[in-house]
Amino acid sequence: MMFFYVLAIFSTASLAAAFEYKQCDGVEANVLKLKKFDLKTNPIKVPGLVTADLQWELLQTPKANQKYTLSVESKMKLPNGGWVDTPCLENGLGSCSFDFCDLIEKTGKYMTTKGLPCGDTFPCSCKTMKKTTYTVNGFQLNIPAVKIGGDVNIYTDYKTDVKLVHTDKPEEVLSCIHFEYKLESSKCEGVFCN
Repeated sequence: MMFFYVLAIFSTASLAAAFEYKQCDGVEANVLKLKKFDLKTNPIKVPGLVTADLQWELLQTPKANQKYTLSVESKMKLPNGGWVDTPCLENGLGSCSFDFCDLIEKTGKYMTTKGLPCGDTFPCSCKTMKKTTYTVNGFQLNIPAVKIGGDVNIYTDYKTDVKLVHTDKPEEVLSCIHFEYKLESSKCEGVFCN
């Protein structure tokens, strides 16, 4: 779950084992800009440990009287080559929405438990955010096992847009990062064995 939170603060043909990110088409980065996101574990193994280096620039500080939402819109590739929206799962994976400031605070606390103090590397809360570039290297996250009913194959290619919006005006996109990645099983079981 935390891996996708981190993707949020920053967030076609077969993608193979590629991991890619870019600014969403048609959306100017006017609040935050993802400058670097190096994924050391590629493709992403589920369940498994992921290590990432990231750098993002905060272009504006949050207003105290404004609420912000991080909207994660994810699609998974079907065996026929088409794409389908992923639902929001209990553990926060998939197409979900999050309170941005709550997410920043939880991520800051999580990073502190991993020996990466918030402050210069990552804001501790929306109140402590400043216009600067934040850099985190060697960030490690455990990706949990994902259970979906039926014969759904989660080990496939994904496209995800992570949008930061005003909670009261969700049509007003403040920043958007587009990710393309692949999930693979870390265990070889059954018909979907990789």
